[in-house]
Amino acid sequence: NGRSTRRHFETNFKPITSLMINQTGKNVESINRWRQIFAKKRKKSTGQSEPKRLKSNHEKTCSESTKMDGNVTQGSLAPSKKMKFTSINSLQQQKEKILPDETSDSQSRKPEGTVQMWKKMLDRSGPTWGSTSMRLHRENRWLANAVGLCKYDDAEIVDYNTIKDKHDAKIRKHRFAPKALSQWHWFFVGSRIISPVTENFAKFTLSYDKFQLAQGNCMEKEMVKGRRVFTYGCGGAKLLKTSSKRKRDFIQQVMTDTDEKRKIRLEHAKKHKDGLTHYGNRTVRFVDIDGKETFYSGMPIGGEHDWDYQDAEFIEKSLTDKAIKKWTAKNVRWREVKVHQGRWEIFVSGELHLNHGNLKEPCETTSVLIADQMATKLTPASYHVELRGIQIPICKKRTRLDILKNLVMKFENTSLTN
Repeated sequence: NGRSTRRHFETNFKPITSLMINQTGKNVESINRWRQIFAKKRKKSTGQSEPKRLKSNHEKTCSESTKMDGNVTQGSLAPSKKMKFTSINSLQQQKEKILPDETSDSQSRKPEGTVQMWKKMLDRSGPTWGSTSMRLHRENRWLANAVGLCKYDDAEIVDYNTIKDKHDAKIRKHRFAPKALSQWHWFFVGSRIISPVTENFAKFTLSYDKFQLAQGNCMEKEMVKGRRVFTYGCGGAKLLKTSSKRKRDFIQQVMTDTDEKRKIRLEHAKKHKDGLTHYGNRTVRFVDIDGKETFYSGMPIGGEHDWDYQDAEFIEKSLTDKAIKKWTAKNVRWREVKVHQGRWEIFVSGELHLNHGNLKEPCETTSVLIADQMATKLTPASYHVELRGIQIPICKKRTRLDILKNLVMKFENTSLTN
């Protein structure tokens, strides 16, 4: 019939046709000839409901031995007991995979969110496209080149590596969002205010626009110099050229915003969440304040997150000289609200304790902070975060808008991404 003919053609003729094509290039006549042969064989099919069963190697040897002896018996064509035993075992294993035993399933079934379940999720392979630290270093080097073209000599590189925990973690009985080792690549555009209290102690606040640049899964490698290392597994911005174009669009969105527009967007997002009756793993329709319709899934727009960042080192390096400042960030509280698909508004507050270096200005300073962050999920209530970016001080000669405009112009230079 059609199935047996197609199977016969794929096993016997397909390798020959591929070999002919590889040897002769675009040999149209040979390809058409084999297509005609295949079409004729399909027409000549008898239409039997069940195809003939192919003989196994054991049956072939049995039939050949009986033909040589001249005595054909009923038992000579049947497979041995050993072959029957193995075939029965294989069938039983397949049945167990499809229909597992109720007793074993009831014993192995455990509520989601347990330690055993998370260990099972962690034990899996992932992409090997390099580490997150390497990707952040490349992104930061490209950003530093753009800032250097703008001739901002007082700009500084920022490096922050820590773990964030949910402020008020709630145990979920049924679902707990993404799996372990899920990874996000975020892009930040915001303002940072540092208010010194003493020579070695200061308070800071951050107001961010956070954009989702890419998302995916990763795997964890061995620790290097006491730091956890993860592979970069985000899809959507694998190339620097792709990420640079998307970052330029994100910055342009921030440039056109006003305080009133932000307030209206935030209220509109919260009203959207209040109007939802069910949300989770389903597609939701959303209409923004500009009247544009989008469909999304996952965290509902208008939802909020509240994080506590563990105490960790916060490093600032100068772009022009070798000056370096090492702080210890403590009591960092991170609040964020989802205002659009892939966009969040963030407010961060915390303390900085100076360990190495000197404060250049003991007065309050405001800077534009542009950074990339990798967030990797460890447990249902904790993430490993690695942030690297550049902060540019705001002064009388240059405003926040001027800095963003100059950076957008430099982003269009494709040589930066090579």
